[in-house]
Amino acid sequence: MNVKKIFDIDWLKTIKIKFHNSKKGMAIIYRNSAVNLANDSSICLSERFEFGRRYYRQDNRTSALSLAGNAKLIVTGAEQIYTGAYITVAPNAVLSFGGGYCNNNLTIDCFERIAIGEGVFISKNVTIRDSDNHLMCYDGYEKTKPIMISDHVWIGMNVTILKGVTIGEGAVIAAGSVVTRDIPPHALGAGVPCRVIKTGIEWKDK
Repeated sequence: MNVKKIFDIDWLKTIKIKFHNSKKGMAIIYRNSAVNLANDSSICLSERFEFGRRYYRQDNRTSALSLAGNAKLIVTGAEQIYTGAYITVAPNAVLSFGGGYCNNNLTIDCFERIAIGEGVFISKNVTIRDSDNHLMCYDGYEKTKPIMISDHVWIGMNVTILKGVTIGEGAVIAAGSVVTRDIPPHALGAGVPCRVIKTGIEWKDK
């Protein structure tokens, strides 16, 4: 770790996460990040978790991580989350990352269960919500439903992913899409609402 990066870390918040962590992984919390952890929330980091990381020192965007009572954050692979992130995990909810990369201005509101797989690349200004927050009254309505994002998924800029969605392994979600239904593996989804426009695709991170 270089000297500049050492001075960019908020060591008090990094240590705070350490005492909440039940696994061997390490958290690195950068400056301009707020961390609010209920006493009975839990964090399980098997690998390194970086939160509020900056591309350049002049980036002063704030980030916030909040875990309510009995909420759980699970990280099973190395995860980097850049500045401007706002992540909220509600009481009894579970948010998991399998290891990947989240660009600036990520918003995650987890009310029940959001699972993000291994090797998932999330671009700027993405919102992921598993609840409508407000109740609508009609037969069969469910206010909150889990979200599953499988391994090796690429999510483009300005995408919104809503409750009850499963995105299959190797899929790509085009910029500006609103995902309200499942996207199968190795498919390209685009549009509002998002629909499959191509199947059998492959993508590489380099």
